[in-house]
Amino acid sequence: MRLFLFCCFCLNFVIPVSVLLLLDYAAASILDYDTTWQAVISGTSCVDTELTPKAGGVGGTIRCSSIGGVRTFVFPVGKFDIDEQVVVPASTSIEGNANPNDASDKTKKPDPAAQTYFIATKGISDEKTAYCGTDSNMQPGEAQKLRIGFLLNSNTRIKNINFQGKDTTRPLDNGNLCGGGVFETPGCVSPGFGDGVGTNWVTKRRGCRDHTGKPNNLITGDGKGVENVIIDSVRLNDLLLPADPSQYKGGLASQLAVYVPMTQDGSSTKNVQSTNVVSMLTRADGINYHGNVQDSLVENCHVENTGDDIFAFWGAYAANPSSTVFRNNVGKNPGVTRDYMYGVCVAVYGAMDVTFTGNKCYDRAQKDWNPEQPNGACQNGKYCNSCLAYVHDGWFGAVYPRGNAINFQGNSFFYMGDPTQEIPATDRPMIRSDPKSAAHIVTAPSAPTPAPTPGPTLAPSPAPTSAPGIWSPCSSTSTACCNPDISPKQICPSGAECQACAGGNACECLQADVVV
Repeated sequence: MRLFLFCCFCLNFVIPVSVLLLLDYAAASILDYDTTWQAVISGTSCVDTELTPKAGGVGGTIRCSSIGGVRTFVFPVGKFDIDEQVVVPASTSIEGNANPNDASDKTKKPDPAAQTYFIATKGISDEKTAYCGTDSNMQPGEAQKLRIGFLLNSNTRIKNINFQGKDTTRPLDNGNLCGGGVFETPGCVSPGFGDGVGTNWVTKRRGCRDHTGKPNNLITGDGKGVENVIIDSVRLNDLLLPADPSQYKGGLASQLAVYVPMTQDGSSTKNVQSTNVVSMLTRADGINYHGNVQDSLVENCHVENTGDDIFAFWGAYAANPSSTVFRNNVGKNPGVTRDYMYGVCVAVYGAMDVTFTGNKCYDRAQKDWNPEQPNGACQNGKYCNSCLAYVHDGWFGAVYPRGNAINFQGNSFFYMGDPTQEIPATDRPMIRSDPKSAAHIVTAPSAPTPAPTPGPTLAPSPAPTSAPGIWSPCSSTSTACCNPDISPKQICPSGAECQACAGGNACECLQADVVV
């Protein structure tokens, strides 16, 4: 009877028998709820909400309390349907019944009888689905119906929940990644220019653009940066994880675990903290901080079985992607859900400064990782399981400004099949980078940048005083550029008007990092 009920619930999805066998029959008493809760969270009130199970009868209660201006919702044990990207307004906290992750073994499944689950009612199964607004292939509001999960605004927290996605493919339109994270922050639906280096785009930070650079007005939320977002002790895409690893490619999952997009106005997204995030299957990346992300943290996370990079910092051509730390995380089996065609444990695509310290990566055996690439199995260079970390340049809009630092300290690289055996440099290197890259890779031991602590918004620092000097043409190492031929004059953050430089309409601002 239990199998029959479950198959009816998943009527539109083909689920391997191995997945069905994972179901805990003792969990039959866990109540199933519809999507009524979504309006409660996205609203403005804070009252207790009595729930009615889908099967009828008496259900649990979503408790709400308001402390210091923050609405805190505590969900009971149960399985809650979710069918869209649910907006979590500013100063809102969501908590499930119990921490789903065992600190001693994060691969261990939790006891369902104590857990809160959010389960997508639908997923992407057609790789031709319009997903990123490329060449205006979407209308406003459509992306939110496809990106099942949570949109987190400023001063929000989500803690102690499980989530199960239902995507079985990565849309071709999401090849130049634009989103689909279980947890996202507001910003552009499209990824921004990515079909080349970002040098010529540092003066075009305002506005949303598809990967070719074509502008659009597609946004999530208000499209602006947020701050003080905490994602803590969550478990993703494990409820229906196939027991047989050979079935991962067709397993039910989300596109990503956590995604921070570029913002429409170029504003920064600050203090995003992903801690104790466990993700067992994704179609694309694991955790990707994209655009003007600052003062943020990824710590003590465990991410396995991706279709792309596991931990990525993608600053691209944003104004100041900086002061972000990836610390004491575990990544395993990058690229498996797309047949290892792309992906490593750690990737950087443009940054001012970012630190990776104390991370562990478990990757394919020496005979499996395809050292002959590029070839038919890995067509685009040595980007498939070829190192622990790849610092990319020359594509995806990557820019490494003057004075940048890409820091690596104390990371470890192991074989999946022999997790005590470190991968030697004679097999593959720890770090790779592109030829003639402007990235400054630092591997000497040093103290990691301290993680920020959520708190009140600080007043902005005063703009730097302009220093005397000669204006130069914009280059790949420039932090900010302006066009001297525009009227009225563009103003650099130092307060100086844009001045002509030697033969160009893109000139480097002196002692500046953004253009207003």
